Amino acid sequence: MINHAFFKSLLFLAAGQIIYSYKTKKVYDIHGVFKTMPFTAILLIIGMLSISGMPFFSGYVSKSLIKYAFKENMFHMFLYTLINVGTVTSFLKFSRILFGPKLNVIFIFRDSKRVIAMTLLAIASIIVGIFYLPIIMQVF
Repeated sequence: MINHAFFKSLLFLAAGQIIYSYKTKKVYDIHGVFKTMPFTAILLIIGMLSISGMPFFSGYVSKSLIKYAFKENMFHMFLYTLINVGTVTSFLKFSRILFGPKLNVIFIFRDSKRVIAMTLLAIASIIVGIFYLPIIMQVF
């Protein structure tokens, strides 16, 4: 649950930063985020990789524990795999906002607390993904 809170909060904060800068919530009107807001784009990519369960990110740890719990039940394993494919597919489609020409949007680091929070959440997602075994041993 803690891992989920890390990367989901990161994704929502990054999406909010993008919506605020582009002045629209329409995904099809947003493109070129990587060229316009590179730091936010990198943090968004970290969140997307984490929620997709890529190795070395916190989502991988959570998904591995869930997969291990379902190893005896093939139906649950099938549903789990189907949901994972859906997650990866939706974020591949969402990642299209990263590419395209640089737009003239107003991007101001108005709220440095938001940027610090996003950075800390991204770092936490990576640290938990890499050092999950020592962390689990300390917690349990």
